[in-house]
Amino acid sequence: MCETVCAFNNHTTYEEWATVVVTHIKYLVNTNSIKEEVGKELIRKINEGNAEGCPCEYMDFIDFTEALESTLTPEEKEIINKLPEASITDTASKLIIKCVNDSMLSDFYLYADTLKKLALDNKSIYRMVICPITGAKSITSLGYQFALFFNSFREQLERLQVSRKYIEYINPTNSLSGLISYPIKLQDFMAKELDLFCFSPYSSENNWFMEVLGSFAKLGETIATFIKDLKVSGEVEFDEMGDSHLRDIFSAVSRLRCAGCKVIAFDIDLDSYRVLAGDFHTLFYNLDYLLLGMEIKAKSLDNVDAKYQSENDEAFVRIFEAEEKKEFMEEIYYEGAEIRNGILRLAQQLNNEYRNEKEPVVCVGFTEGVLPLLGQMLTHLHFPLIVVTAKVSLYGVNLVGDDSCPIDIEFDKDKFDNRRVIIFDDILDKGMTIKVYKSQMSKKVNIKDCKTCILFSKPHPERTDLEADFLGFALPPKWVIGYGLDTAYKYRNIDGVGAIKEKYKPV
Repeated sequence: MCETVCAFNNHTTYEEWATVVVTHIKYLVNTNSIKEEVGKELIRKINEGNAEGCPCEYMDFIDFTEALESTLTPEEKEIINKLPEASITDTASKLIIKCVNDSMLSDFYLYADTLKKLALDNKSIYRMVICPITGAKSITSLGYQFALFFNSFREQLERLQVSRKYIEYINPTNSLSGLISYPIKLQDFMAKELDLFCFSPYSSENNWFMEVLGSFAKLGETIATFIKDLKVSGEVEFDEMGDSHLRDIFSAVSRLRCAGCKVIAFDIDLDSYRVLAGDFHTLFYNLDYLLLGMEIKAKSLDNVDAKYQSENDEAFVRIFEAEEKKEFMEEIYYEGAEIRNGILRLAQQLNNEYRNEKEPVVCVGFTEGVLPLLGQMLTHLHFPLIVVTAKVSLYGVNLVGDDSCPIDIEFDKDKFDNRRVIIFDDILDKGMTIKVYKSQMSKKVNIKDCKTCILFSKPHPERTDLEADFLGFALPPKWVIGYGLDTAYKYRNIDGVGAIKEKYKPV
């Protein structure tokens, strides 16, 4: 089966081609397919070309190779010419789709905040609603209706995050022949380096990510229709710009509905996805502006029974209790759904590393902070393993670790000897805890090797010789809380991770 180069080849920048090609060359070096010094020099030339050229200008793969050609030796040219163009192209497109998704979903969390504000601001505006079909009357609050939209919006965001794996995974072929030029082990290496999902083929003709997009678009249309009806009834007002936003919303919905009918195959090319993402952005960008710009004119019903107010209060508590995390966070870096996606990617990487192990791999979890990572990952690990918990922490209630106090760690030889070890931890900062544990382990038991799986990592000037073997997410050098991370033993259960506000730091 011959590889076919896709039409979206020419919608990729030099920088994007370079990222994928450099990763491929690293694989060739790691597998001794090319000499290390040759690979390093070729990578240097590719990166220099990125710095000196036009990294944001679209080009196809041939243009990319031609931009390099004058600087390459005959041996380097041969390496570049042997790269599987269709596979490189597919990987580059998946990387771009991931970046588009990251940006789009980041905006959507802000749009959810708009619905939340409308719900809270209009909680006490009670109104009579008449069913257009039966004529039955019921009482609700305007805020409660926005709260329902908010809750549905958040649920759709969760589903969208989970289904990203169906469109961000590496597998450019539906036959075994295609795996000859782009073998599974190479795909797994590329996925790990580029934060994509590993090889996982599907036979379905339905793309579940696209189904979620369609459902999300329907929700946007429902919200816009609700606002349109409120204007007709005189309960909201907005200017001509608001009318323009409404027209753009319904036009985008129409285009998305038509595009969804055309997406039949599981794979979607980059050009089609760019158009879909653009319409999706148009829909919710205009909806957000409409919601922010409208003026609420609705008047609350008089003498509303206290029972309605009580139920309204209880409903708001249930809907918004998970949002209380924002009270403690200065800035949210990753939402819970994003983190769960990252844990799934880490599980895939660990399966690739330990798939052929016959003896149980010792999985060591540090302190309480690792519970979300290890707890969610365990059922996704498909190799034999032993779970060991280790109460090792050099922080306590402090913001800065202290390695001046000696710690004596016990190791069960029956569990550790002659086995491979994975250390799981919530965050890698200075790295003192892992260093102490590994140092004592090397003296007290005889293991085959030890690797680290870390959910979050922060840069630290004193950490020069320790990096995670398997890493979920990078964080800025700030004190963070949530998703297992605590301050003075609090905030571990927040569904997301972010910087703690100054007033909540221990004195």
